[in-house]
Amino acid sequence: MCVAHIDAADCAKEEKSMKKKKGMKWEHTSNRVWRAIGENGSFLISQTGTTFWAQYISRGKSFKMPPKQKLSEAKSMCEDNEYWED
Repeated sequence: MCVAHIDAADCAKEEKSMKKKKGMKWEHTSNRVWRAIGENGSFLISQTGTTFWAQYISRGKSFKMPPKQKLSEAKSMCEDNEYWED
C-alpha cells in the first residue's frame, strides 16, 4: 500500500515488490524437502535431522543459506531474500 508522500515511481516499485512476495508459493515435494519455484530460479529447503538447509538455484546464480532450527525460520529467510520473485 502506498503512502501519499511517495511519488508514483516509488509506489509502483513498492507494489511490484509486494506482489513478488505473494508470487512464489511453498510446495512440500517430499518427506523432508520444500521448494518455491519462480521464473528465474527456485528456493529449496531440505531437512537433515533437526536442521533446515535453504538454498537458491538459478541458471546464473546459486548459493546456500545459513542453517535454521525451524522450518518457519528457513522459509522467512528465503522470502526476505532479494531473489524472491514472482
